[in-house]
Amino acid sequence: MAELLCGGCCNNMLIPLTVGEYDQLDAAGTVLKPILHPPEIDEPGWDSEQGEKVIFEQLKTEYTLGNIDEVNFWFDVHTMSTQMNSREGLFNMPGRCALLGALNECTSYEARPAICKAFTPGSTACQAVVVNRDYPIGSVPVEIRSKPIYPTASAA
Repeated sequence: MAELLCGGCCNNMLIPLTVGEYDQLDAAGTVLKPILHPPEIDEPGWDSEQGEKVIFEQLKTEYTLGNIDEVNFWFDVHTMSTQMNSREGLFNMPGRCALLGALNECTSYEARPAICKAFTPGSTACQAVVVNRDYPIGSVPVEIRSKPIYPTASAA
């Protein structure tokens, strides 16, 4: 049962969220930085051809600038976008989820975001994230980032 309280997948992650899920985490105090904003009601999702074009334009820009780390990042974003719900956006959660309690338990377990419900403790994807600090496999669109997406003041 220890993996149920590890919280390893609840910090320093890229996570897909709907507007409602974003609002829930934001209200709790979770720091979330948008990578792909959730589409408006009349807009296509990131899993659409239009969304794919926008992502590949960003990828092309980074490639032209010679930013290989960012090229790799945007390839990963594209892979994740194909697995996202058409109403979801993609967010960087650079720290700990504010819904985690003192013992790493989810304080909003029944109402947690869909991505959290899809992530099974102890699964292969869990082991990839928590033990190996690697990309999860299968259909769980989550990624660990070893470097911040946005430069910090000390990195400038």
